[in-house]
Amino acid sequence: MTEPLAMPNNVPSPAGIASGDAAPAKLPSLRRNYTLMLLGNVIYTGCQWAMLMVLAKLTHPEQVGQFGLGLAVVGPVILFAGLQLRSIQATDAHERYRFGDYLLLRLLCIICALVAITFIVLLSKYDTETRLIILVVGFAKSVEAMSDVYYGFFQQFERMGYIAVSMIIKGISSIAALWFCVYQTRSVLYGCIGLTLTWLIVFLCYDVPCARFLARTLREGDYRQLLALRYDFRLLWQITWLALPLGGVMMLISLSSNLPRYYLVNYQGHGGYAIGIFSALYSLLVAGSTIAGAFGQAATPRLAHLYADKDYSGFYLLLKKLLFIGVLIGAVGILVAVTCGHFLLLHLFKPVYACYLHEFILVMVGAAILYLAAFLGYGLTAARILKSQLPLLCVVTLVTLLGAWWLIPRGGIAGAAGTVIVSSSALLLGSLFLLLRSVPYLSHAAKGDSQ
Repeated sequence: MTEPLAMPNNVPSPAGIASGDAAPAKLPSLRRNYTLMLLGNVIYTGCQWAMLMVLAKLTHPEQVGQFGLGLAVVGPVILFAGLQLRSIQATDAHERYRFGDYLLLRLLCIICALVAITFIVLLSKYDTETRLIILVVGFAKSVEAMSDVYYGFFQQFERMGYIAVSMIIKGISSIAALWFCVYQTRSVLYGCIGLTLTWLIVFLCYDVPCARFLARTLREGDYRQLLALRYDFRLLWQITWLALPLGGVMMLISLSSNLPRYYLVNYQGHGGYAIGIFSALYSLLVAGSTIAGAFGQAATPRLAHLYADKDYSGFYLLLKKLLFIGVLIGAVGILVAVTCGHFLLLHLFKPVYACYLHEFILVMVGAAILYLAAFLGYGLTAARILKSQLPLLCVVTLVTLLGAWWLIPRGGIAGAAGTVIVSSSALLLGSLFLLLRSVPYLSHAAKGDSQ
């Protein structure tokens, strides 16, 4: 695992490299990619925590709730428009499309997403400040989506270092900008504006230049052709048709995770307060999710190559290692919540948040289940099991909706935490069923392990 692994023989060399061009460099080792992605994701997640801590300490739970509501409204729209192109890029083992194709499609989809968010805001009944926060969060997430398609380019060629550095710069600069704006104004709106500008600067001044440098490395002659937008709408339609199920999947995942916030809006007349508390508790779930994501993103290209080469045994072994990592992350999360939860909530946020230790433990139980489901999701995408994920997520969303409808009116924030457990369990079971049914060897190997 410490030695660089060569590109499989039947997989073409990096896109656009013809005979006579510079030979592709050796791929970084999988362990190195794990380390880089873990470092970037951990630092970025720490900065995400710090941003929420800033909001919690400098503002009231109701204002934290405004920010959480902005993410809840914007998230499903942006994720659907994103079409999960990064995963499609990273698992494009036979390199059927160029980076410019993915970039143009992302641009067009983001424009449509911003139009949709604007209509949602105009039709909503929220107050003016909340509407403006939702719009600004929409712009911020649009910039993040543009960076994401560049991350897909880096990930396709297993250059995780570019992604890690970008995330570190973005995370540190984001917390600085948010703290300065909120401290000076005590306004979440101005904090979101500062966040948007920071992400835009990192995108233009780091992500784009790194993509040009990588393109020159891959193709010395006319590297600009590799990055250029290609206005071939036949190809765009092909990518859209391929990625549309994943776009629907990501929208439904976001919708499922945000359903508790939608129900909490009207909870006993204290919706903003309840959303603020739940958002703070849920942010600690994202910590483990980001660590799991680092391993999953680093392993996805290798999983895709193993599956494309019909090396189902290797695919299964790598996926099993990822699931073991998921179990460890989830177990640590629950242990920390039980033993140190009160201390964390008291010092990371405010004393009022520490009153919700029971709800925090429930959230971390749901998180442990969610990490396993996420790793199975990486396996499904690497194996190009895309269309089946859409009906699965429809079922998961329905289960989540029923759980939120039943639990939240009776338990409030505790009911929202219980909904996380219900939703994660449904996703885990459904993903496992699809993998065992669709991937050769897995069902037999799983039976062998159980004996």
